[in-house]
Amino acid sequence: MKKLVWLLSAIIGLLLIVIIIKTIAFKSMQTDPGNISLPVFGDESADRLSRAISFPTISYEPGAPIDTAAFGGYHKFLSEAYPLLHSKLKKEIFSSFSLLYTWEGRNKSLKPVILMAHMDVVPAGETGSWTKPPFSGENDGTYIWGRGTLDDKAAMISILEAVEKLLSENYQPERTVYLAFGH
Repeated sequence: MKKLVWLLSAIIGLLLIVIIIKTIAFKSMQTDPGNISLPVFGDESADRLSRAISFPTISYEPGAPIDTAAFGGYHKFLSEAYPLLHSKLKKEIFSSFSLLYTWEGRNKSLKPVILMAHMDVVPAGETGSWTKPPFSGENDGTYIWGRGTLDDKAAMISILEAVEKLLSENYQPERTVYLAFGH
């Protein structure tokens, strides 16, 4: 029994030594992006997020049909808010309201990349428990209030803002980029 304990202790000790040596010897393979300047986004970006929050794009509420007017209005808002994206990227609609945009890259031999988010939100529940109305999109100068500010309209609007900004600078990605937004 003592030999087994010593053997297991030796194996564990050797394993720890190997892990420590490999950790110390590991060199990062992450590339250095160099000095980059971050783009500046004005108050208009916050205004567009605020407006996006105001659409009650609830995907499923027990006993209630989907609010097609909310999704239709949201789509109209997107086409007006992001005109370059809608004029330069290929747009496809799936399952009535899910969107797929294709931004062609310069190098067709590279595999594409996909950026995803969803435009729907879950039901707000009892509105009395909300600090602000769930679809107000109120911007108090510090926070934008409402359903979707954290999950996931904010991610969708962030992607759209970045793409619109890049398109305004005549940027074309090296590889094709898909923007997929479900509901």
